[in-house]
Order: sequence, then C-alpha cells, then structure tokens
Amino acid sequence: MTAIAFCNPAFACGPFFPMDFLVHGGRDILAMPETIFRLECLRILNLQEQAEEELITSELDLWNDSVRADIDEFALAVHNQPDAAALIAEYTQMREALDDHIREWLQARQDARESYDPDIPTAPATPFDLQPFTALLEKLPPEFAEYFRGAAAYHNADYAGAIPHFEAVLALPEPERHFKSTWAAFMLGKSWTQEEPGRAGQYFEQVRILAEQGYRDPLGLAPESLGWQARAELSAGAFLEAIHHYADCAKDPVSALMARLSLETACRQALAATPILENVAADELCRNIVTAWLLSHRGAEREAQDWVEALEKAGIEATSGADRLAWVAYNTGDMEAAARWLAHADSSSPFGKWVRAKLLYRDGKYAEAEALLEEVTTSFGTSDYDLNDQDWFYAEDPAAASDLANDDRGFVQLKQQAYARALSSFMKGKNWSDPALIAERILTLQELRDYVDTMQDSDEPDPNLLFSRPDSLRNLLARRLARAGLWDAAITYYRGGEFARLAQTHRDHLNSSGDQTLSPHDRARHLFEAGQLLRESGMELVGTELSPDEYPDGSYPGYIWLEEQLKESKSTEMGTDFDERLQESRVKPDKRFHYRYLAADLMWQCAALLPDNDILAARALYLGGSYLQNRDPQAADKFYKALVRRNPNLKIAREADKLRWFPSKFTDVVLYTHREIHWYDAKRNVAAVGLAVLLVISGVSIVATRLRVRNRAANGVMS
Repeated sequence: MTAIAFCNPAFACGPFFPMDFLVHGGRDILAMPETIFRLECLRILNLQEQAEEELITSELDLWNDSVRADIDEFALAVHNQPDAAALIAEYTQMREALDDHIREWLQARQDARESYDPDIPTAPATPFDLQPFTALLEKLPPEFAEYFRGAAAYHNADYAGAIPHFEAVLALPEPERHFKSTWAAFMLGKSWTQEEPGRAGQYFEQVRILAEQGYRDPLGLAPESLGWQARAELSAGAFLEAIHHYADCAKDPVSALMARLSLETACRQALAATPILENVAADELCRNIVTAWLLSHRGAEREAQDWVEALEKAGIEATSGADRLAWVAYNTGDMEAAARWLAHADSSSPFGKWVRAKLLYRDGKYAEAEALLEEVTTSFGTSDYDLNDQDWFYAEDPAAASDLANDDRGFVQLKQQAYARALSSFMKGKNWSDPALIAERILTLQELRDYVDTMQDSDEPDPNLLFSRPDSLRNLLARRLARAGLWDAAITYYRGGEFARLAQTHRDHLNSSGDQTLSPHDRARHLFEAGQLLRESGMELVGTELSPDEYPDGSYPGYIWLEEQLKESKSTEMGTDFDERLQESRVKPDKRFHYRYLAADLMWQCAALLPDNDILAARALYLGGSYLQNRDPQAADKFYKALVRRNPNLKIAREADKLRWFPSKFTDVVLYTHREIHWYDAKRNVAAVGLAVLLVISGVSIVATRLRVRNRAANGVMS
C-alpha cells in the first residue's frame, strides 16, 4: 500500500556558465562560483561523504512488496484458527483481485511517465467493487477487514471514504490491531495528505510511535513515514518543519538522494512564498540549507535578493553561516550587505576570504586581491572542497575549489600584465584551454621558452588527469618554435620520440631542399617529401592548441573558434598589451588546419623547380590542390589551373581539364613524349640536309646541261 515517500525530483538547471575565463569568455571574475548542494548539505548536517543507495523503486515493485507482506501478515495472524488454510486461500484470492485491478492502473501510470504523457491517470478507470467479497470480509479479523475496505476506497481515489476505515482499525482494542496499526496510521497520513495536508503529520508521527511500541511493521513504514510527513508539511506550506524532516531523511544513505532532491524543492517553494516566512529565516538549520540552495543555483538572483531582505527584516546578524550569506549577498550585487556579513564571518574562512578578494578586485586593488586569493588556494588544498565547474560541454562538473581560486588568481595576474605568473596559476587549475591560450597567444616565444625551461614536472596538479600538462605545454612550445621555422630548437621540446623523429625528418628535407649543390629534381623531391609529411603529421608538428586548428594532444575534445569567442570574452578588460600580443601571435594563414596550406605551399615550390610535363611536378600540383580543395576551393584553384596548363602531354592534366577540377585519383600515364635531340642526331640531320641540297643542285645542273645541249643542237640546225 505504500508509495514513493518523497517529492518528485526537481532537477534545477542554472545558467550555462562555461568554466574557462578567456577561451569561452567564461566564468566572470566578478562572480563567485557555484557550490554543490550535496556537499553543502553534508557540511551543514555534519555528515561524512558516503555512498548513496539510489533506491528509487517503481510503484509496481512497491505494490508487489505490499501485496506479499499483507498476505504473509494475514497468514501469521490466522495460522492458529481451525479453518486457517481456507481463510488464507480466500483472502489471497480477494487480495489478488484488488492486485489485478490496481496493477492495470499502475502499469498505465508507468507507461504514461515513460512516454512523457502529461495525462498520468490518478485513479483506476473503474472503481474496485467490494460487493463480491462482502461475506468474506465479515469472517476476517476486524483489523484486516477494516483495513482492506479502507485500502479499496483509497485506491478508488475516495480518500474521504477511506479515512473512517483506517480510523476504525486504530480504534480497536490493542490486542486486536497488532498487525495493521502501523499500516492504518500510515494510510491515514497519506489520505489526509490528499484531503488536508496540515492534518497528515500527526499520523505519520504515530506510525513511528506504534513501531517503537512493538506493532508489526514488515514494510519499514516507520522510517518511510518521515519523508511522507515532510511531503505533507511541504504541501501545507510548513516549510520549516518540512526542511527539518527532509534533513533527517538525508542522514540515511537509502533515502539521502531523494531527500536532497526534496530539500531543493522545499527551498525553492520557501523562497517563492510571499513574504518569505520569518520562522524559516530565523531557524539556523533552515537558514543554512536555503542559503546553500542559493549558492548552488546562481540563476536565482531574485530569490537571493528576497532572502537577503528577509534576513535583514528578521534581524539576523551573527551566524555560523555568515561567510555563505556574504557570498549570497555578493552575488546579488549588494556589496554593502556582503561587507556587513563578512564582518560577522570567521576571518579564517576561505569562502569569506574569497568574497573579500572579489571586493578588493572591484576596488582595483589587484595586488591585495591576488595575495588573498593565494591564501584561499592554500586554505583549500587541492581537493578539500568541490564546486560546480560548469564547462563548455557539460552542465555540471565538480572541480576542487582551489582550482577555481587559482583561475581567479590567474585572471587578477593577467589584469596586472604578469603573464608568466598567470600561466602558473592557470596551470594549477582544472581547465587546460586558458593556460594554453596564454602560452600560445599571450607570452612571446622567448617568454614561453624561459617558462618551460624552469618548469618542474612536480607542478602537475593532478596525476590522474588524462594528459600531462607539463608535457602538453612542452609540445605546445615545440609547435610554436616549428611554426617560427626554428626546427632545431623545436626538436628538443617535443615529448615522445615519434614527434621528435618526424620533426627531424621534416627539418632534414627542408634543409636539403635549399642545398644549391643538388640538382633541381633532387631539391624538388625533398620539398615533395616535406609537403607530404607536413600534411600527414602537421597537427602534431605545427598545429595550434586552440584555433585555428584543433587540439593536437587530445587534451580537449571540441573545436573552438577562438577569435570569435574572444570577442565575447573579458579580453577587452586586459588593456592594449593583451590585445596586441593576441594579434602578433596570430598564425599565418589564419585558417583552420592551417598546416594544410603550408603543406600545399611546399608542393607548389616543388613543382616550380621542375619542367612542364614532369610526373613529379604534376603529382605535387595534384596533391597540393587536393589538400585544400574541400575546405578552400578558391585556394586550390591555382593548383588545378597549373596542373592543366603545364602538363598537356599527361593524362592527369587532360582528365582535370575535362572535369574542370581534380580527378579522384592521380595517374602517371604519359600520352606523348617529345623525343630529345642528341648530338649524333644533329650531325646526321645536317648530313642528310647537305646530301639533299647536293642532289637538288645536281638535278638542276643536269637539267641545265640538257637544256644547253638542246639549245646548241637547235642552233646548229638553223644555221
């Protein structure tokens, strides 16, 4: 007969604040971070972290448990009677009839929830008919008969009709209600919750009293009644009582999860009351729980303002949670109230120090704010307290408070243009994108090199991170050096033998391509190999950690258009030096996967060293254009045109000309090869021409001689 004891879970989603200050334009330096409500509750209730048994049982399973327990209890109650077996069989049949009736309804409710149907049935389609079981009910022990009548009425949604039957059970003499007293009191509480919630609490308390007195409680209704009592009190607007009882439920690992979710609902409703009840503000436990809820829901600015005003009206001053109240007041923008609460807070409280540092930052006292934030980070250690670290992809991701305090300190250091110190602070935090930005775009190449040379691996904040930040920073430096053409220096910083080997091979090809003692073809071959290697391994060798390329170390799974995000970020608050450094460190070309353009340019240089109709030159033009054709057709166009124009005797050029673009595959088929003229071919040709000339001259002479002879003969005849 039981049901889930707590309020339906209400998962509150706060505003979507990315964790990274700079890259995402993220968490505002002027705002305090969010807490994690679960951890705040453990602190307030003085509980240790424990594994929560998330036993959220379905209504069908709860119903099955109650059916089995009811039949077992009846069998135990009548086992000494002569006709016990027959009675048990008849009672089981009646119980199963109600079971079949209710099961159909519960299944329909479960199906509606799973399909997100808003029309969840609150009662069976047709009432359960007790008429066929009238005779049997007259034979049963009164506590079972009255309870069954009440149960049938309750499940028919006739709560007013069920109450007299449950009361009749409790009105029986004590020896006659040993089995069903706790059940009846529990169902009275549930029935009154539906009818008049303010009257339900006394019956749920009675369940616990009856269980202590020794009445049967096979379903564990006594501990479950606490959550139901809190629910009834919440429905009645008795927020103080509800919060106290939900807090008691949170001490049990079995009910901790649902109790905490219900506490969130209670806080939300208490803050929505107009006006906020003074007894909630005056009660220390309620005050701490509600304040904790506000700290974990940064989007509740209006509720926070109402709460600060309610505390002022209640005359609350000195309190153990003054540092948290200063935090709430600060986040509402009421700096005067924040300062007043700080005056009552423990001066050693790290959260109080954190709020003070924010106030100092607002006043432009950056050095003092930085010093105080350093105290905050050492107060927390590395994992003493977790906060909500809402990053780019996930709505909630716990991070050590010291990590976020280090991020705050890094931002203050950026404000002072202490860029190397800021990098150290961000390196100690959780996120990687911000230190990567400083290393790649803000520090000069020499500043970064000096920093890495003095960096200790022991600075690594968490050995369980998926990647090593010192190694990632060294790889980042190596790629910056490589992009600057300083390959000899870059090779010494790559982490991992494969990267260094690839860099060395690429450097050797580049050096050989500039060796003027080599033939143009050999130099072109080195450029070709360098271009291919850069296309295949360019991300690892010269890729940027942030935009315009992706993250080569696998240190961050997504792609970010950094320049666009910086427009939304706080970079404009940093001063001209910050923006100038950003511009000076911009890669060229400033396009995503920029190394493909570098590889294509090497292919262009390769082809320039070779004659037309050369297979290697054609292949270089084909590959260079292929590197760019999908992402940047305009940049690839010059490769296509050169391929067609320079290689008329090659099949690949004919195919490209026909397609008006690059064929899907390269072919090295030669359509026609112009025969090269050798020295001996030239002499032979001269001799042939000379002979031909002689033959012509001889022929002309013969013809001329014959003509003269003929002329002389003709002259003789005439004379």
